[in-house]
Amino acid sequence: MGVYVYRSKHMNAIKIGHYAKQNAWSRIAHRGFYSCICPSDIRDRVSVDDVDLLYWFPDLKPKDEKRVHKLLNAHALCGEWFSTDALEQIPTLLPFENKMEQCSKESALQTRRRL
Repeated sequence: MGVYVYRSKHMNAIKIGHYAKQNAWSRIAHRGFYSCICPSDIRDRVSVDDVDLLYWFPDLKPKDEKRVHKLLNAHALCGEWFSTDALEQIPTLLPFENKMEQCSKESALQTRRRL
């Protein structure tokens, strides 16, 4: 389980969520965030090519994600999406090593199963 932070390429928004597997890119490789509540401005632009992975904390749990959501409530847009203004607080709220280099977009796209 881990907590990820993706940034939209189309608006000033980040998505903070959790994923049970080891490669955060696998969370969206084949279905994007289309099953999630999204800001209307990007509702049709939340695929794997529409976001950049900024952070991956593989040792964190869903409770950690929920805590961050509450602490960033002032920056909430909708669902698990927040204004990019919240980015400056991420290192303080999640003072752990960012392990996004462990995630491979290419590997996630090459397989149908989630990594």
